[in-house]
Amino acid sequence: MRSSGRRRGAWLRWLEDDLGAEVRLETIRSAGPDSLLGIDTNSLVVRLKRGWGYARLQPLPWLRLEGRLGLIPDLWVERIEQGYDLRGLAPTTGEGALLLDTSDGGASASLEGWGGAVALAVAVVNGEGRNQRELNEGKNTTAVLSARPLRFAWGGAPAELALHLGYRDGSTGIARVVDNRLMAGLTFRSRYAWAGAEWLRADSFQGREVEAEAQGLWANACLGLPWLGALARWDRQVDDLATPERARSRLTGGLYLDLIAPGWPDEPRRFRLLLTAQREEAAPRAAPLPGAPELAALWRGALILDLSGRAETP
Repeated sequence: MRSSGRRRGAWLRWLEDDLGAEVRLETIRSAGPDSLLGIDTNSLVVRLKRGWGYARLQPLPWLRLEGRLGLIPDLWVERIEQGYDLRGLAPTTGEGALLLDTSDGGASASLEGWGGAVALAVAVVNGEGRNQRELNEGKNTTAVLSARPLRFAWGGAPAELALHLGYRDGSTGIARVVDNRLMAGLTFRSRYAWAGAEWLRADSFQGREVEAEAQGLWANACLGLPWLGALARWDRQVDDLATPERARSRLTGGLYLDLIAPGWPDEPRRFRLLLTAQREEAAPRAAPLPGAPELAALWRGALILDLSGRAETP
């Protein structure tokens, strides 16, 4: 599976009811997976992940409007992350499969009704992501619709089931290769258990006019104690649906310790230790040596520290 990897970073937020802004930095290795050398061999470099401002209006008690401008979050990645509690383990399926980038330069508008029970967001962005300048005059337009039909209290804390649909009309590169996406997802979140599913269909992949697809399932839950939990995640990706024997899959399971009580994903406080085992497999034509899938079948074990915090001014 291709993955954007786990990156370290920091953010600065100014949040008000009607105005606000966010600047988020991240560190990445200066050499890519296929590169021999980067900056000073392969040093960590700091780059801007997101940088945007917003304005909000509430014309009716049950309706809220919001506009954003800048290097804004991808609407689909942001919406799925609201119901995803394993970011320290891996990015969401769409981002990890490189079918979506986490942010891009542009503007978005959204409306939420009845406290978020229904939400619609539309964004217009350059289309090349945060790590490439605009290569053509076309723009990417994305629309995401979410509904939360089930909302209730569980153990004195909120819980909700959400359904998501999204579509992107866009292009990429100098040749304006069609770069559309169709997306569907389901998320459940609470203080004690999280689960979800994500599916994406693309009519191009990394500048090539091929149909690609990615699916993901995940779940994690407390095991009777607020600090001990179990997790499971499965991902599958096909870079070219005309040759399904190019599929790759990954299955991950493990345990985690929450040394700070868990909260919603937008709560930045986290001190989590994860112990995981992972099985990765590839179909014959997706293996490093075509026809020898056993070369790509492997087991991994990992010990991961997911740590974040918040600094506040008086």
